[in-house]
Amino acid sequence: MCGIVGYTGKSDCVDYLIEGLRLLEYRGYDSAGIAVISDKLLNKIEVRKEYGVLANLEESLTHGIVKGKVGIGHTRWATHGKPTQENAHPHWSQNYEVCVVHNGIIENHNELKEELTSKGIKFLSETDTEVIPHLVCTYLKTGLTVKEAFLKTLSRLEGAFAIAMIAKETPDTIYATRKGSPLIAGFKDENVFLASDFSPIVKHTREVLYLEEGDVIISNGTKSELMDIKGNPKEIKLVHEDVSNVSFGMDGYESYTLKEINEQSAILKRLIQLRLKKNTDGYNVVFDSIKTTPEIFKSIDRIYITGCGTAYHAAYIGKYYLEEFLDLPVEVILSSEFRYAKPKLNKRNLVIAVSQSGETADTLASIVEAKKKGSKVLSVVNVLHSSIDRES
Repeated sequence: MCGIVGYTGKSDCVDYLIEGLRLLEYRGYDSAGIAVISDKLLNKIEVRKEYGVLANLEESLTHGIVKGKVGIGHTRWATHGKPTQENAHPHWSQNYEVCVVHNGIIENHNELKEELTSKGIKFLSETDTEVIPHLVCTYLKTGLTVKEAFLKTLSRLEGAFAIAMIAKETPDTIYATRKGSPLIAGFKDENVFLASDFSPIVKHTREVLYLEEGDVIISNGTKSELMDIKGNPKEIKLVHEDVSNVSFGMDGYESYTLKEINEQSAILKRLIQLRLKKNTDGYNVVFDSIKTTPEIFKSIDRIYITGCGTAYHAAYIGKYYLEEFLDLPVEVILSSEFRYAKPKLNKRNLVIAVSQSGETADTLASIVEAKKKGSKVLSVVNVLHSSIDRES
């Protein structure tokens, strides 16, 4: 899991990129980097990246001022290639024509790398990401526009990814897409903000676009285009997010882990107060977002809970409470094993998906499978409008 940010607009982008990466550092902290189309160097792409925590990148920026109105950034949790400065993002094509940040895995990168290497292209890293800028640049040399080259490159990629790209040929424009990894765009006047989650964007705007699976967005701040991977246009439908009472910073804690541990009791109390509605008989528990009826729940005869990592362990807590209060059999299945375990799903089953990000690929695949079998799906996530939330 990595974090990516991007910006195009009327202001200098570096502060937003660094601030955004700080808020996304929980997604990866073995290296960090930014790429900016320079205002002063004839649209040259300037790259700064450092191994280790974000503070190392911030220190490097004090030795050489980088300024520009279009840029991308990345904080990395290594998957392909060990944590080094060479493997840190962004990655670029020859002559810095194109620069890319990426969250996810390009499953066919070995085949693509062999193809590109046979054409004389030299790779500087061990990452799967580096095939992306080289592919784009290869298509640019055939006469395609940057937009056309980006879309053609995406059609060659297999796997799950969120990508943000800038190009020297179009110095005011940012290109981005998502497939299986989260990406959000925020809009404010003639500024567009990109991020892996809402936390970097909230300070700047509440008007956001949650990119759907396979969406591509191209923007210069003034004009934005949304399309599918084949270039077919789509309507941009913004969502207004009201998160005035949410804090995305560490609030004085040394780490997000310590913050989460210490805030559990307060958050639990707030959630209970939010859902309890007083009436003449006492209190009702109300979930406004669950559009269903008591009759539907009465038809359920078995519950499955699925999640990965700590969500999987939380699912077991839920299992004990649900079995005690509902007197129904509850089975917990690790999301990565859900499809292979082949549970006997039917329309009388409820599948509960638990995911912090709402984008966990295996958990998402589990509920897609459950819906195919006619099961009802309920999600417990921290991110509204995430893929799992929308699929539930």
